[in-house]
Amino acid sequence: VKGVNTTISTSDFLYTNATMLSSSKGGAIYVEGNGTNISTSTFNRGSSHYGGAIYIDGERAIVEKSSFREFTVTNDGGAIYINGHDALIHKSNFTQSNANRGGMIYIVGDDANITSSVFDRSHTTHEGGALYIAGVNAYVGSSRFSRHNATLGGALYISGENTYISGSDFNMSHASGVAGGVYLGGTNTTIYNSTFNLNTAYRGGAIYNNGGTAIVMY
Repeated sequence: VKGVNTTISTSDFLYTNATMLSSSKGGAIYVEGNGTNISTSTFNRGSSHYGGAIYIDGERAIVEKSSFREFTVTNDGGAIYINGHDALIHKSNFTQSNANRGGMIYIVGDDANITSSVFDRSHTTHEGGALYIAGVNAYVGSSRFSRHNATLGGALYISGENTYISGSDFNMSHASGVAGGVYLGGTNTTIYNSTFNLNTAYRGGAIYNNGGTAIVMY
């Protein structure tokens, strides 16, 4: 789809693949344009090179009240790949995905918001077992991350200033390098009222801060 304000709702996608070319994107949906809204939909089993279920190139993308299960990509964004500012992932569930980076979601853009979502069992060969975010002002709130694996950032890898994480749970994730739970690569980070349980890594079992000022408080 090429155009603004694309809306997809109450839809089911099963066994969708986009792998014909080495640059194939979006196993089920590919969108170029701002204002995309995908809601109350289910995505089960698929593959691509970027974005196993969804690839969006545009600002203000919204994915909400949707579920994603069993996706694999050869590059980044196991289920979702978003290139654009002001992305929102809300009240969605993600289960069993694999990628190089961003086992479930890969976002390049400022002001990304991940809220009230559940992430369970994903694996990456590089960064961000569940989420990879490159951009300033990222927010992760009221979400749960369980059983993820990566080299850096077992559950989350965030590169950018002013990250805020609140009310979230990180359980049983592992990094073979650093940051079993969360890898922080920017200054002025705040982690508030969040729990870390049974996360492991070579260094920084729960959190690894590779930036400047970071505040962790409960």
